[in-house]
Amino acid sequence: MVEKSVEKSLLSSREISVSSKTKTLDESSTHSDQNYIPEDLIEMILARVPVKSVFRFKLTCKDWMNLFTQQRFIYKQLKVSQRRLFLHVRGSGVWKFDLETLQYSRIQDFGEEIGSISHCDGLVVFSASSYEPSTKTLSRKLAIWSCSEGVCAWIPRTGLSFYDFYTLGRDSKKSYRVLRFTHGRHDQGDFEPEAELYDLQSHHWRSVEIEDDWVTLGNGNFGVVSIETRSYWVAATEEGKYFVQSFDFGEECFRAIDLPKSIALQQARERDDEKTVALSPMGDQKLCILYQLADTTEIWITQVGDVVNWEKYMVLTRHPLIPKNPSFLIMQKRITLFCEEVTDNGTLAKIKLRQIAQASFEETEIAQYRYDRSTRSCLYAESLVPVP
Repeated sequence: MVEKSVEKSLLSSREISVSSKTKTLDESSTHSDQNYIPEDLIEMILARVPVKSVFRFKLTCKDWMNLFTQQRFIYKQLKVSQRRLFLHVRGSGVWKFDLETLQYSRIQDFGEEIGSISHCDGLVVFSASSYEPSTKTLSRKLAIWSCSEGVCAWIPRTGLSFYDFYTLGRDSKKSYRVLRFTHGRHDQGDFEPEAELYDLQSHHWRSVEIEDDWVTLGNGNFGVVSIETRSYWVAATEEGKYFVQSFDFGEECFRAIDLPKSIALQQARERDDEKTVALSPMGDQKLCILYQLADTTEIWITQVGDVVNWEKYMVLTRHPLIPKNPSFLIMQKRITLFCEEVTDNGTLAKIKLRQIAQASFEETEIAQYRYDRSTRSCLYAESLVPVP
């Protein structure tokens, strides 16, 4: 109902604005038109409506069609929009959990099992298993997908390894690239680390330098976050010390970021199965890290960029353990977690939404299904960014 009301109001404002443009100079100079709505105000309103409504508005008039395809408006909408979803990959299907309607529904089935998923600016890169009947073998393939627009483009590439990691990012000129890296192609007898970039405009791959002195945590549940021109994920040194690894798509280089000192000291003394470490974007220019040990959870934030200064944002105690590799969102001193719990006998999975604040804890079971494989999830921002 709210969306239809907004749509009706915007269509009316478009008629008012167009009619006001037809007035003569004499008419506009003799009196002000109370029905006139400035174009910048209309644009500001349009940037805040749901993306699916914007796609419908493209057919309203040529002015709006042109506006919605301008890079300036596309990234303005991405910046001001507060609408966030959780995407959940189960086998070959992608499911969406809407935080506003609390609806959990399947939105796409790609027919082949999805192995990883990474999000940037409303675009998603994912890998999928592809069976080759001629050789009777499984191989990997990559795709770029817009959940908002429903458009998918497969990336031409053969010989991908099941041990590869992928993340999507862009440089300062809004040129999108896929980073592929691996610490060893064990399925092909090659144990040398390698990394390469795929440019979505030139459609070419090229190698980049990578050092073999760290490993990625999470394996198939690779939890990566892309903010501005960098991607971030949790990694560990050969000695087992956690840190945040990043990749700069502008400089095309890896960069290690130390954890806050208190976290670094705690994690060095505890086993991996006794703690949870996860990353999430906060707004459009901040990175936050969630660290849970026993019943205490710390949230730290930092502005993204060359200088990293971690600040403790909040500390929560006395709530249940957070499962490994959660996707989460932080707003107004409140953690919203999308997580999955598998029953003790390993046959049933329960998808849950947890909302944790200083003095409250709420848990809602969204769905349950027969569990037969690991799943992946990520926080997703609806946007107008087209598939390159």
